[in-house]
Amino acid sequence: MIATVEDMKKRRSAGKEGRMTIARIAELSGTSKQVVSSILGGGSSSSRFSRKTFGRVTGIARKYNYRPNRTSVNLVSGRHGSVTVLFKDFYKIPFNAVNFLVHHAETYGQTVSFEIVKDNILPRCISEDSTDGIILFDDIDEFILNALQKFGVPHVIVNTWIRNQPNSITFDEEGMIRSVLKCFSDSGRKLPVIAIGNTGFYWNKIRLETVLAEYHEFGLQRPIILDAPGEDDPAKAMESIFAGNSKVDCLFVGEDFNRYVLLLDKLRRNRDFTIAYVYSANSYFNFPAVDFSIHQKEVPEKAIDLLNQIIKGEKPSGPVTMPYNMNFSSGKPDDVNCISGANLIK
Repeated sequence: MIATVEDMKKRRSAGKEGRMTIARIAELSGTSKQVVSSILGGGSSSSRFSRKTFGRVTGIARKYNYRPNRTSVNLVSGRHGSVTVLFKDFYKIPFNAVNFLVHHAETYGQTVSFEIVKDNILPRCISEDSTDGIILFDDIDEFILNALQKFGVPHVIVNTWIRNQPNSITFDEEGMIRSVLKCFSDSGRKLPVIAIGNTGFYWNKIRLETVLAEYHEFGLQRPIILDAPGEDDPAKAMESIFAGNSKVDCLFVGEDFNRYVLLLDKLRRNRDFTIAYVYSANSYFNFPAVDFSIHQKEVPEKAIDLLNQIIKGEKPSGPVTMPYNMNFSSGKPDDVNCISGANLIK
């Protein structure tokens, strides 16, 4: 039988009339509304109560399926029970981060909302004071950053040019590149090719700067740089580099690894060289390579933890630098094992 609109209204009305309230729990438990409110999370934590009172109140709440009114709780606590992710480009948010972000926020009793940033327009979550804190996953205009400072909105900045502030989380690009160069050196290699992505992103620029500044310290020759964004066909350009220089014996790919997989499979059949790359989702190949990756779960969880530290008025524990994990892949899906630089094989 399909319920009519009137049936639904009656049920909703009946539910409201029979809903358990803090006042009713106080009456049944023989204590005050203030104590009940404190025990159930909506009131002042200065209220005093015994373990016996706590058990009696929570037992009644469970028995009658008491659910606190979120709006009322927020009014008392001065919180909104939510955090907001501001973004210009949703695809700048790391792969699968949203899932872990939402789940970890729940451990703090928070929901996560998303708001797109528009040029020179103050985001609603700031202008309407409708969020406890903000997470930024890409470079945001000074206009927004200044507004966050002006209104004192707790915020955490993830993977942007801002790397040295107490509320920032970035990746250890310099350390990762040093591990790559050491990998090549330990493998007896001499002449690397470095395929760099768009240097408009801080991570690519820092990777390139680190390579050019430190390659000689690992006994390597000056690398051949492949500027992938500047090539119409990066894979073809890489093929030309290998064809024109028989001494090339190692390769680092700092951009979309998938576009080179077929070429590298072909090249490895008649040339011995070491391959290292930064993790690219859904890469399937049948040759060994060294994979550098950031754990997808750790970044959003660290962001939520750091943000809540700031929300509580504590001194932020950043800046946080997330290290890359170094793994060796045989080329078979799901066959990736963590190893040390000394154990790398060709």
